[in-house]
This record gives sequence, C-alpha cells and structure tokens, in this order.
Amino acid sequence: MLLHSLLLLRVFLRQLLRLLLVPLLHLLFPRLIGILLRDSLVILLLSLLQFRAVLLLLGVHLVLLLLIFPVRRRIPAISRR
Repeated sequence: MLLHSLLLLRVFLRQLLRLLLVPLLHLLFPRLIGILLRDSLVILLLSLLQFRAVLLLLGVHLVLLLLIFPVRRRIPAISRR
C-alpha cells in the first residue's frame, strides 16, 4: 500500500512539474526563436557581403581585361609599321 501511494505521489509530482514547465517553455521559445532568426539573418548578411566583394573583384577584373585587350591588339599593329 505504501509503495502504491509513493508511486502515485511520484506520478503526481511529475505531472505537476510538467505543468509548471509549460509556462517556462512558452517564455523560452520566443526568445530562442528570436535568437535563431537573428543568427540566421547575420549569416545571410555576411554571406551577401562576401558575395558583394566577389562581384566587385570580378567587375574590376572585367574592366582591367577590357583595358588590356585593346592595348594588346595595338601592340602588333605598332610593331608592323
């Protein structure tokens, strides 16, 4: 009889603990979701900044290539004269 009452008390205490954890989890989840969203936004912004830097370097590279090609085409023309 004592064992059954202790088991019932244990079940009751576990259920009470679960009920007390529900409001705590409701308070915790919006903060956790906010942190996850903020972290993902930071990662997205950093990757966009890196992509922007790559595009800028490719643009500069393209401008330099466009400047070099006319010069290379004129050098043989000058040497033939």
